[in-house]
Amino acid sequence: MKNFLKLAGFSVKKFIIIYYAIGLIGLSLPFTAKYFIYLTPISILINLFFILYFNINWGAKFIIFGLLIYILSITAEIIGVNTGVIFGSYTYDNSILGPKLLNTPLIIGINWFVLIYCTFIFINRFKFPVVIKILFGGVIMLIFDILLEPVAGKMLMWNWLNGEVPLLNYATWFILTCGFISIMYLGKIRIQNVVSTHLLLVQFMFFAGLNLFL
Repeated sequence: MKNFLKLAGFSVKKFIIIYYAIGLIGLSLPFTAKYFIYLTPISILINLFFILYFNINWGAKFIIFGLLIYILSITAEIIGVNTGVIFGSYTYDNSILGPKLLNTPLIIGINWFVLIYCTFIFINRFKFPVVIKILFGGVIMLIFDILLEPVAGKMLMWNWLNGEVPLLNYATWFILTCGFISIMYLGKIRIQNVVSTHLLLVQFMFFAGLNLFL
Protein backbone atom coordinates (compact mmCIF):
# COMPACT_ATOMS: atom_id res chain seq x y z
CA MET A 1 0.00 0.00 0.00
CA LYS A 2 2.80 2.41 0.89
CA ASN A 3 4.57 1.68 -2.42
CA PHE A 4 1.36 2.41 -4.28
CA LEU A 5 0.92 5.68 -2.42
CA LYS A 6 4.49 6.69 -3.22
CA LEU A 7 4.02 5.92 -6.92
CA ALA A 8 0.67 7.68 -7.05
CA GLY A 9 2.12 10.54 -5.02
CA PHE A 10 4.83 11.06 -7.64
CA SER A 11 2.18 11.50 -10.35
CA VAL A 12 0.14 13.79 -8.13
CA LYS A 13 3.21 15.93 -7.43
CA LYS A 14 3.60 16.51 -11.16
CA PHE A 15 -0.10 17.32 -11.43
CA ILE A 16 0.18 19.85 -8.58
CA ILE A 17 3.08 21.61 -10.29
CA ILE A 18 1.26 21.77 -13.63
CA TYR A 19 -2.04 22.82 -12.03
CA TYR A 20 -0.50 25.69 -10.06
CA ALA A 21 1.72 26.73 -12.99
CA ILE A 22 -1.37 27.04 -15.20
CA GLY A 23 -3.11 28.94 -12.40
CA LEU A 24 -0.17 31.33 -12.08
CA ILE A 25 -0.20 32.04 -15.80
CA GLY A 26 -3.98 32.37 -15.91
CA LEU A 27 -4.10 34.79 -12.98
CA SER A 28 -1.19 36.85 -14.34
CA LEU A 29 -2.87 37.58 -17.68
CA PRO A 30 -5.53 40.34 -17.51
CA PHE A 31 -7.88 38.68 -20.02
CA THR A 32 -7.93 35.32 -18.19
CA ALA A 33 -7.54 36.42 -14.54
CA LYS A 34 -11.24 37.25 -14.16
CA TYR A 35 -12.06 33.61 -14.91
CA PHE A 36 -9.20 31.92 -13.06
CA ILE A 37 -9.98 33.58 -9.72
CA TYR A 38 -13.09 31.40 -9.51
CA LEU A 39 -10.87 28.31 -9.35
CA THR A 40 -9.65 29.32 -5.87
CA PRO A 41 -12.27 27.39 -3.84
CA ILE A 42 -11.90 24.41 -6.17
CA SER A 43 -8.14 24.48 -5.58
CA ILE A 44 -8.66 24.43 -1.80
CA LEU A 45 -10.93 21.39 -2.11
CA ILE A 46 -8.43 19.64 -4.41
CA ASN A 47 -5.71 20.27 -1.82
CA LEU A 48 -7.94 18.80 0.88
CA PHE A 49 -8.65 15.73 -1.25
CA PHE A 50 -4.96 15.05 -1.86
CA ILE A 51 -3.86 15.33 1.75
CA LEU A 52 -6.74 13.14 2.94
CA TYR A 53 -6.21 10.56 0.21
CA PHE A 54 -2.48 10.28 0.90
CA ASN A 55 -2.73 10.63 4.67
CA ILE A 56 -1.14 7.78 6.62
CA ASN A 57 -2.09 6.89 10.19
CA TRP A 58 -5.80 7.55 10.26
CA GLY A 59 -7.45 7.30 13.64
CA ALA A 60 -9.86 8.92 16.04
CA LYS A 61 -7.25 11.43 17.22
CA PHE A 62 -6.55 12.58 13.67
CA ILE A 63 -10.25 13.08 12.94
CA ILE A 64 -10.73 14.95 16.20
CA PHE A 65 -7.69 17.10 15.41
CA GLY A 66 -9.05 17.94 11.95
CA LEU A 67 -12.45 18.93 13.29
CA LEU A 68 -10.91 20.92 16.14
CA ILE A 69 -8.64 22.91 13.82
CA TYR A 70 -11.57 23.60 11.51
CA ILE A 71 -13.88 24.71 14.32
CA LEU A 72 -11.26 26.86 16.07
CA SER A 73 -10.07 28.52 12.87
CA ILE A 74 -13.54 29.25 11.52
CA THR A 75 -14.55 30.59 14.94
CA ALA A 76 -11.52 32.90 14.97
CA GLU A 77 -12.40 34.08 11.47
CA ILE A 78 -16.06 34.70 12.39
CA ILE A 79 -15.08 36.72 15.44
CA GLY A 80 -12.38 38.51 13.49
CA VAL A 81 -14.47 39.51 10.50
CA ASN A 82 -17.40 40.67 12.63
CA THR A 83 -15.42 42.59 15.26
CA GLY A 84 -12.06 43.49 13.72
CA VAL A 85 -10.44 42.45 17.01
CA ILE A 86 -8.45 39.32 16.14
CA PHE A 87 -6.94 40.08 12.72
CA GLY A 88 -7.88 43.69 12.12
CA SER A 89 -10.71 45.14 10.02
CA TYR A 90 -11.45 43.05 6.94
CA THR A 91 -14.45 41.64 5.09
CA TYR A 92 -15.37 38.80 2.78
CA ASP A 93 -17.67 41.05 0.75
CA ASN A 94 -17.69 40.04 -2.92
CA SER A 95 -15.56 37.02 -2.04
CA ILE A 96 -15.47 34.08 -4.45
CA LEU A 97 -14.86 31.58 -1.62
CA GLY A 98 -18.42 30.26 -1.56
CA PRO A 99 -21.16 29.86 1.09
CA LYS A 100 -20.78 31.88 4.30
CA LEU A 101 -21.69 31.51 7.95
CA LEU A 102 -21.91 34.82 9.81
CA ASN A 103 -20.11 36.67 6.99
CA THR A 104 -17.32 34.06 6.83
CA PRO A 105 -16.79 31.54 3.99
CA LEU A 106 -17.06 27.99 5.35
CA ILE A 107 -14.18 26.91 3.14
CA ILE A 108 -11.72 29.18 4.97
CA GLY A 109 -11.54 26.68 7.84
CA ILE A 110 -10.61 23.96 5.35
CA ASN A 111 -7.77 26.11 4.06
CA TRP A 112 -6.50 26.60 7.63
CA PHE A 113 -6.60 22.84 8.19
CA VAL A 114 -4.71 22.10 4.97
CA LEU A 115 -1.98 24.64 5.75
CA ILE A 116 -1.55 23.54 9.37
CA TYR A 117 -1.49 19.88 8.34
CA CYS A 118 1.19 20.45 5.68
CA THR A 119 3.24 22.69 7.96
CA PHE A 120 3.14 20.17 10.81
CA ILE A 121 4.44 17.35 8.63
CA PHE A 122 7.17 19.58 7.22
CA ILE A 123 8.53 20.76 10.59
CA ASN A 124 8.24 17.31 12.12
CA ARG A 125 11.00 15.98 9.89
CA PHE A 126 13.57 18.07 11.74
CA LYS A 127 15.33 16.95 14.91
CA PHE A 128 14.60 20.15 16.80
CA PRO A 129 13.07 20.40 20.28
CA VAL A 130 9.28 20.56 20.08
CA VAL A 131 9.19 24.21 21.16
CA ILE A 132 11.53 25.16 18.30
CA LYS A 133 9.41 23.16 15.85
CA ILE A 134 6.29 25.00 16.98
CA LEU A 135 7.94 28.40 16.55
CA PHE A 136 9.38 27.30 13.21
CA GLY A 137 5.88 26.35 12.08
CA GLY A 138 4.64 29.78 13.14
CA VAL A 139 7.36 31.46 11.08
CA ILE A 140 6.52 29.34 8.03
CA MET A 141 2.86 30.32 8.17
CA LEU A 142 3.80 33.95 8.82
CA ILE A 143 5.92 34.02 5.66
CA PHE A 144 3.10 32.32 3.76
CA ASP A 145 0.65 35.01 4.87
CA ILE A 146 3.11 37.76 3.93
CA LEU A 147 3.09 36.32 0.40
CA LEU A 148 -0.67 35.78 0.39
CA GLU A 149 -2.00 39.11 1.64
CA PRO A 150 -0.79 41.39 -1.21
CA VAL A 151 -2.69 39.31 -3.78
CA ALA A 152 -5.71 38.13 -1.75
CA GLY A 153 -7.74 41.23 -2.56
CA LYS A 154 -6.93 40.99 -6.26
CA MET A 155 -8.11 37.37 -6.20
CA LEU A 156 -11.39 38.44 -4.52
CA MET A 157 -10.68 36.38 -1.42
CA TRP A 158 -11.06 39.13 1.20
CA ASN A 159 -10.56 42.88 1.57
CA TRP A 160 -8.86 44.99 4.23
CA LEU A 161 -10.13 48.32 5.46
CA ASN A 162 -8.38 51.05 3.42
CA GLY A 163 -6.47 48.29 1.63
CA GLU A 164 -3.85 48.11 4.39
CA VAL A 165 -2.92 44.83 6.13
CA PRO A 166 -2.40 45.53 9.87
CA LEU A 167 0.51 44.04 11.76
CA LEU A 168 -2.08 42.48 14.07
CA ASN A 169 -3.04 40.11 11.27
CA TYR A 170 0.49 38.78 10.92
CA ALA A 171 0.89 38.43 14.67
CA THR A 172 -2.38 36.51 14.87
CA TRP A 173 -1.39 34.15 12.05
CA PHE A 174 1.81 33.36 13.95
CA ILE A 175 0.05 32.88 17.29
CA LEU A 176 -2.80 30.76 15.90
CA THR A 177 -0.38 28.56 13.98
CA CYS A 178 1.74 27.98 17.08
CA GLY A 179 -1.42 27.19 19.02
CA PHE A 180 -2.76 24.71 16.46
CA ILE A 181 0.59 22.95 16.12
CA SER A 182 0.91 22.82 19.90
CA ILE A 183 -2.46 21.04 20.03
CA MET A 184 -1.11 18.44 17.61
CA TYR A 185 1.98 17.81 19.69
CA LEU A 186 0.00 17.69 22.93
CA GLY A 187 -2.37 15.20 21.31
CA LYS A 188 0.61 13.19 20.04
CA ILE A 189 -0.75 13.24 16.50
CA ARG A 190 1.30 11.01 14.20
CA ILE A 191 0.70 11.57 10.49
CA GLN A 192 2.64 11.07 7.29
CA ASN A 193 1.91 12.11 3.72
CA VAL A 194 3.89 11.77 0.50
CA VAL A 195 2.52 14.93 -1.11
CA SER A 196 1.91 17.40 1.75
CA THR A 197 5.34 19.06 1.84
CA HIS A 198 5.39 19.26 -1.95
CA LEU A 199 1.96 20.90 -1.90
CA LEU A 200 3.10 23.42 0.70
CA LEU A 201 6.23 24.36 -1.25
CA VAL A 202 4.34 24.70 -4.54
CA GLN A 203 1.83 27.04 -2.89
CA PHE A 204 4.71 29.14 -1.57
CA MET A 205 6.12 29.44 -5.10
CA PHE A 206 2.66 30.11 -6.53
CA PHE A 207 1.98 33.10 -4.27
CA ALA A 208 5.55 34.36 -4.62
CA GLY A 209 5.01 34.30 -8.40
CA LEU A 210 1.70 36.14 -8.11
CA ASN A 211 3.44 38.90 -6.14
CA LEU A 212 5.74 39.39 -9.10
CA PHE A 213 3.11 39.41 -11.84
CA LEU A 214 -0.09 40.82 -10.31
